Amino acid sequence: MYDYHANMLHIQQIPREGLAITLRPEQILPQSTAPSFKNRNKIIRLAESMRKYGILEPLKVKASGTRDGAPIYSPIGDDKPLFAAIVANITQIPCLLLPDDDRSCAIESIMRNLKQQKLHFFDQANAYQLLIQEFHLTQEEIARRAGASQSTIANKLRLLRFSQEERHKIIDFGLTERHARALLRLKSPAARATLLSQIRAKALNVAATESLIAEHLAKRPSTPAEATERIEMHPQAPANEQLRPQKFALQSLAPLYNSIERVLGIFQKTGAAVSCYREESESSVRIVIEVPKNAHF
Repeated sequence: MYDYHANMLHIQQIPREGLAITLRPEQILPQSTAPSFKNRNKIIRLAESMRKYGILEPLKVKASGTRDGAPIYSPIGDDKPLFAAIVANITQIPCLLLPDDDRSCAIESIMRNLKQQKLHFFDQANAYQLLIQEFHLTQEEIARRAGASQSTIANKLRLLRFSQEERHKIIDFGLTERHARALLRLKSPAARATLLSQIRAKALNVAATESLIAEHLAKRPSTPAEATERIEMHPQAPANEQLRPQKFALQSLAPLYNSIERVLGIFQKTGAAVSCYREESESSVRIVIEVPKNAHF
């Protein structure tokens, strides 16, 4: 016999991440009375997979009232897994009961779209920004929910530095996320516009794009701020200390960036897909250089 009161006690104590429960198909009310025609083949294939391997990922549900004195539930998001379980004649469905509030359901819906749909990388970045600004999730929380690293989330968010016009061009030109990340090395919108036109006109791949950007950065004239930058070396040490490492104070990290870009340019001219990007915070700069393991120089 179904223990209504015991189950309601569990519902009142649902943790934020959800409560694992097992339900019968008749306890879950789908949002639609029948699957749409275009989804029927997907449901049949999913049902075949469930017969072989079982339900690999619990259905996410929320409490939606009672029927004949017992709780009933509704799927959050997609109905297809429920219909597939019914087609596969599965009588015990593993579920994850989420708190019945709009915030949890909205967050779960966004995360499901990120996982299941092939969203454009700008759409992904906008979704992550929405989770941060509207739902106050941290990058670490998003990474945990998405099964990704925090740096992956941070790199997606960096793409929002592009203006709307630049985003439209990148989309229209059919450029990849790696193209876009390479273009972020250019701080000037005018420079990005010029190189975007060249990338499109020449149909450059990622490696060629990175090489073009590296050459542009190496040849660009110094700005007034860069012209006044200097490295203050300490006075020359006595003869008996000449072999000791010399200390110096950097007024700016520009010399370091320029050196890295020159070296990367050398590698990129060989055709190797070497890339570099940096993440800046108020207290530090993290520089990441990516080199394919199978790269041949």
